[in-house]
Amino acid sequence: MGLLRINGTRATGAKKLRALDLWEIRIGDFRAYFCPVRGTNLLAVGALEAKRTRRLRMTKLRMIERRVHRWRDTLKETR
Repeated sequence: MGLLRINGTRATGAKKLRALDLWEIRIGDFRAYFCPVRGTNLLAVGALEAKRTRRLRMTKLRMIERRVHRWRDTLKETR
């Protein structure tokens, strides 16, 4: 999380999910899903999910994306 705080989306291990407006970073057996808040230097981390399988289903990822975007919109409104 320190690397994510310092380097943002350029942090080692952070990767953009292709079909979604969503980024992920691995933290042990968990994945933190986030997206940058435009016009700020903030990251909206909206989900921390356990990932022990090789892939998550697209329906689950879309649900996570909606959660992250809600958090991003809330952060935009407070600024």
